[in-house]
Amino acid sequence: MTLPLIGTSAGSSWRRHAERAAQIGEHLVAAARLPAAAGADRLISAGDLNGFELGSSVLNPYESFRSLQPTRFIQNGVFWFDGTFTVPLASALPNVESSALALKRHDIPQALAEAQQAELLAPGEIEPELALGDTLTAAGRTDEARAAYTRASQKIETMEPDARQIWRKELSDKLARLAPL
Repeated sequence: MTLPLIGTSAGSSWRRHAERAAQIGEHLVAAARLPAAAGADRLISAGDLNGFELGSSVLNPYESFRSLQPTRFIQNGVFWFDGTFTVPLASALPNVESSALALKRHDIPQALAEAQQAELLAPGEIEPELALGDTLTAAGRTDEARAAYTRASQKIETMEPDARQIWRKELSDKLARLAPL
C-alpha cells in the first residue's frame, strides 16, 4: 500500500514545496495535487498539521485534522489518519501556485483557468479568491476581481487579530489598484 505523505518533515509547508516547484519547474506543482476528497490514509507531518508557518489557522489546509485523533504516530513527528477526508484548500493550493506562475509568464488564459479551478475546489478561501482576483485584474475584469476580493475579505475577518491586520492591508492594496467604482 502506498500512503501519500503530506509534508515530508516537521516544519515543511506547502509554500516551501511550491517555491521549490517553481524553481525546478511547473510539472512538480501538478505532481503535488491532491483530490478534494481523499479516500486513502493520510500521513501529515507535525509541522504541516500545526500550520504555524502560515501565520493563521484560517490558512492551514489541514486545520480540520487538528480535531481528529490520529490512528498512529511515527517517530512523534508524523501523524497517521485513516479514513476519507475532505481537503479542499490543500487540493486548491497547487492551482493557486500554477495561476501565479502563469501570471508571471503573462499567460492570462492559463492563469485564469488555474485560479478558477482553485476557487471551484475551495470557494471562499482566501488564497484561491485572491488568485482569482489577481488574474481577473490582469485580464482587465475589475468588477469580477472586486467580487473575488470581497469573498476573500469575508474569510479574512475570521482570522486571528494580527493576521487579520496583515491580510486586510494586502487586500486593501489590491482593491486600491483596481479602477474606481
